[in-house]
Amino acid sequence: MKFSDEQSVAYCLRQYNEYFEYGHLTPEMLAGRTMLEYGPGDNVGVGLLFIAAGIRYYAATDKFDAIRDVEKERRIYQKLREGLTDDAARKRFDAAVDLSQGIVFNPERVKCVYGVGAEDADTQFKEPFDFLISRGVLQEIYEGEKLFTSMDKLLKPGGWMLHKVDHRDYGLFNANGFPALEFLTVSEGIYQLMAKKSDRPARRLMNYYRDQMRTRGYRGILYKAYLIADYHHANPNEIIPHKAELVKDVDYTSEHEKMIRDIRPRLVEPFRSLPEGDLLVAGTFQVAQKPPFSADGPPAAAKF
Repeated sequence: MKFSDEQSVAYCLRQYNEYFEYGHLTPEMLAGRTMLEYGPGDNVGVGLLFIAAGIRYYAATDKFDAIRDVEKERRIYQKLREGLTDDAARKRFDAAVDLSQGIVFNPERVKCVYGVGAEDADTQFKEPFDFLISRGVLQEIYEGEKLFTSMDKLLKPGGWMLHKVDHRDYGLFNANGFPALEFLTVSEGIYQLMAKKSDRPARRLMNYYRDQMRTRGYRGILYKAYLIADYHHANPNEIIPHKAELVKDVDYTSEHEKMIRDIRPRLVEPFRSLPEGDLLVAGTFQVAQKPPFSADGPPAAAKF
């Protein structure tokens, strides 16, 4: 799908604003810090916005080098800059990229690495980062343990991870008229044969990410961003604003519970044994801090 300049700018701003909202970020938390983004796609607009907000150094890594329209990319950055209302923010933006003749990034402020997936990003950077961010990336990486080991290496003590993760099947079953959780009814071996080489997700639900964080001693919150739905995956039930806890008859209904009851006997393990709350959620916004903990960010009492 080809997006207009306005749509691309709006998407960058939406990502940026969600990181601020659910990460409880402040200018003080960003000032002079470093950030790594996984899978930025065809532009690094989000990174430039963070630089304008105070991030000193932004890096990005992507397994794929997206087909780039350099002139469109330049227009996106120009529009993002035009939206900055603070002179200091504009100066920081201009110090990171020169748009006067094409796009020229300042290597002391911006670094992009293509052809390297998130699970191998620790091979590309010598120094760890204060923030790791991503949107719609982690669910596509099958080497989960390798991914989390790499991210842990790349995050400074006390640093933050902010990841939006999709737990759906990308329409593998759902778009063909099957229930939302049908993709959890086939064995892991069969699922990988069906999905792995077609860029489908690695079939990990909220519990997997929670357990990975707990194992490493992280604290944080898994905001519920989407609910399971009985229709095409392109039309998810998004929870706005995302919530740390769901309330029946406010966020979900008895129909959602029935969907889970009806399919649970056919689910394979470990999904069959998961609590209802984990099966209800089709996407999360994950906020996690590596120890030692500070008072910044989500409430100190929040733990996975």
